[in-house]
Amino acid sequence: VSSLCYLIKALHQFGFAISAWLSLPDLYQKFFVTYPLTNGIAEYAGPICLVIFSSRVRSRLMLRKHGLKPGTVGDVSTRSS
Repeated sequence: VSSLCYLIKALHQFGFAISAWLSLPDLYQKFFVTYPLTNGIAEYAGPICLVIFSSRVRSRLMLRKHGLKPGTVGDVSTRSS
């Protein structure tokens, strides 16, 4: 996921550079407007996927939400199988 997002960001920046180099102001403006979206996707896709797909990360986030610390009673990582 992260590699794909950074590839999209790289293609976006490449298009940005080409539109500036070829003096295409309309295309440049479209790339400029969409920059926050492509940059945000590239930066936050990894952490979001980690939270969505990792039960350990989710459980630790929930512990912090409820005021518990990792390693205390009720922590998933301290339970034995």
